[in-house]
Amino acid sequence: MTGHQYINLAKTYYSVEMFLPDEIMVRFLNLARQRVNRLMNATYGEYSFTTTANECCYALQKPFERLFRVSIVENRITRELTPIATGDFPFKESLKARPIYYSFIPPSIIEFYPTPNSAYKILVYGTPSLFLTYTTTNLSTNDTDIPDSYAEAVSIDIAKRLAMLDQQYELTGLLESMFITKLQESKI
Repeated sequence: MTGHQYINLAKTYYSVEMFLPDEIMVRFLNLARQRVNRLMNATYGEYSFTTTANECCYALQKPFERLFRVSIVENRITRELTPIATGDFPFKESLKARPIYYSFIPPSIIEFYPTPNSAYKILVYGTPSLFLTYTTTNLSTNDTDIPDSYAEAVSIDIAKRLAMLDQQYELTGLLESMFITKLQESKI
């Protein structure tokens, strides 16, 4: 679907009686697409890289919304690393060994604890950030990130944001429940 089609479908759920600039509609569209992607794991990505000795922090070349699994490969043996909150490992600069833990700061920063003492191959699995971000100039572009089966859910989320902006809070609640229902139906 194109951005125009998402917006037109959203207007069938909540007709906009006020004037809204295209910038606001585009922002709502991008937020709805990000929410569907995050909730439904509509996209899946893998990424691998090699660590450097005595370096604990890395910037991933591919941005991710969230990570499902991070593994380390050592001598053809793959071990899964344990996620922890950033800052939970106080001696990260002084302790050097095979990493056991990682922390992820979206969209692209990953830290390992303890700091790698040599080069290790790292495998990252997760939900990548959406490739396409709509602007007012590319609304006629087809969405390649979100499958068409989630189009109604995206449109309902846009409609919910419009109703909230118009202070129609009861309708906002109804549209939110419709959004969840559409996501469940689309997942089947």
